[in-house]
Amino acid sequence: MIADVGALSKPMVGEQIGSYNRKFAQNWRKILVDKFGEQAQNVTDVKRLTQLLQQVHVKYNETMEQMGQLGQGYEKLSAFSEWLDNLDNNNFYNPYEYIEVPGQYEGLLSQPVIEKNVKIASVRKTVLILGSIRRPKRITVHGSNEKDYHLLVKGGEDLRLD
Repeated sequence: MIADVGALSKPMVGEQIGSYNRKFAQNWRKILVDKFGEQAQNVTDVKRLTQLLQQVHVKYNETMEQMGQLGQGYEKLSAFSEWLDNLDNNNFYNPYEYIEVPGQYEGLLSQPVIEKNVKIASVRKTVLILGSIRRPKRITVHGSNEKDYHLLVKGGEDLRLD
């Protein structure tokens, strides 16, 4: 958990995780190591784990206040992902070089025609932070067909709720 939450680089994007995520990872690595220990040596039994988790919950609230809650409105894409901010893909015909716009497959009744699917050419440099409780983000991608597509991005919650 410490290695994942506190990582300043991720497998697919390297160190291009964005300033918001970088600050979050730095803060949380310190908190988790302080509470659990570098190798979780402070977790001796279930009772101790429960105590530590309660302390971490308190620290989470303090940390989020220090970082400042994300307000509703527009924010720079680079704050959340420098990799996406730098994405400019114009090689639509090489399957190793493009990303398809999600939601184009029609189910299991027919084979997908990948050549006809719209690919992401670029991503708008701003993200819309929505006002609901979990602050989902709406990114806009520009497709290979010259149209814009809005995508809702959330942290593991049900997309249908927003």
